[in-house]
Amino acid sequence: QEDLSTPLVSSAESATLKSSSSHLSAVSGLIRYRSSDAVRELVFRHLIGIFNIVCEAVSSQASEESKRKSRTMVVFNIDSSAFAGYFQALRQCLTGSLEQRSFIVEVHEQLIRLLFAIDEEGRNDMRPSADIAKGEIILLLEAMYASYGKELSKYLLLLSSESGSCSNGDHGPSNRHYKEKLRSRKQDRWDGATKLLEMYVQSGREHDAYNVKYMSHYYRLLLLLADHHMEFKERLLQHNNWTWALGALVLGTFGCDSGELFESLYCGTVRHIKDNHGFRRAVVVKLTQRTSADGGAQSFITQNRLEASTLRMLKTTLQSDAEWLSKDDSCLKRFVEDCDGLSQLSYAASKFHKSLEEKRMANGSSLLVLLEGLSLSLECLFLALDSYGISAVRSLMSGWAEVNDINCLCTQLITRSEREWEECLDIATENVEAMRIISLATELGKILASVEAVAQAEDA
Repeated sequence: QEDLSTPLVSSAESATLKSSSSHLSAVSGLIRYRSSDAVRELVFRHLIGIFNIVCEAVSSQASEESKRKSRTMVVFNIDSSAFAGYFQALRQCLTGSLEQRSFIVEVHEQLIRLLFAIDEEGRNDMRPSADIAKGEIILLLEAMYASYGKELSKYLLLLSSESGSCSNGDHGPSNRHYKEKLRSRKQDRWDGATKLLEMYVQSGREHDAYNVKYMSHYYRLLLLLADHHMEFKERLLQHNNWTWALGALVLGTFGCDSGELFESLYCGTVRHIKDNHGFRRAVVVKLTQRTSADGGAQSFITQNRLEASTLRMLKTTLQSDAEWLSKDDSCLKRFVEDCDGLSQLSYAASKFHKSLEEKRMANGSSLLVLLEGLSLSLECLFLALDSYGISAVRSLMSGWAEVNDINCLCTQLITRSEREWEECLDIATENVEAMRIISLATELGKILASVEAVAQAEDA
């Protein structure tokens, strides 16, 4: 369990907090009993007594700092960790009790609004990009929804600062005014939900530590809210910020292959790929879209980085779309016919095979990643071609410039000697992956050979 001895607030930041020092000193004597829910409840009651004071102090940090700066100075020197310990302590004291629930229901909207304000100030360079208070509020909100999600989900639409309230007296002689007000409130509420979906997140190596520690929980919070509210889930899956984060923080050049950020974004994406056709289509576009990465126009499938997560996600997408194959808007048809999918997979297969032949472990990639990448490239090619009939595959081959290269690659893999495989394989899992590669190359070769045989028969 986490240590409650972390400083709760910085008295130097606000004179109004000095009056709470007696509460905090009383808490310090209870630290050794931190495993007791009863003590956590007691500490929690002390902390909520200064909740409004802390929120006001945090929200006024930027304005107070601006008063100390001249108009020509734009760099703000805010200590974002000053009040972070307070929100951390609140999170540590959550017990799931009914008494705490009433307080959380009362303040969670205020907490989200404070998060919005901090986020907007960070976007405008008025607070540090790695804002510790922002991160701790995200952790606290995640813990709140994890414990009280069922109760809090009905308040999700009340996130807007303009939400207001409607009483029965608003109906009047007719309900036209009432309906108009409801429509206005609904739009306001979704503005709040949009703000939550559009939190300021930065990518790059310099932000890795902060993103792993805090923003991974932001994406987990979004998934929690989506689990509790269907409308929010639809908004989440339709919003481009989720697929941006997937690309920038997981699949891209500086992405991660494991850890909390990977679990939140990658696993969260895969979960919704399986049950949402529209989201699958968006993911296919994201994986195949060519951007100026690594010095050229490349997609996540063809990028220089040697990673298997992109192909693993593509495989899941194609397999999950099986019931849509006969429809014009199927993901597989879009991938093959609109996104140059066969050529991209051919490039990926050649990339992993070349690295395997050279035994080049670029970017710290293990041999198992090379084997899995090659295996997945061939499997996705097989899934794509196997879903089409022979005549359709023949038609596709006329626009598939790399078909002969793939045919040659399959032949090389099938005829590779046992000794050649043994020279580069060390562990049992690598041997299993090598066997999959041989099997897939064989099946893929059969499809290509069948198409060639039909073509020769027709020509004869």
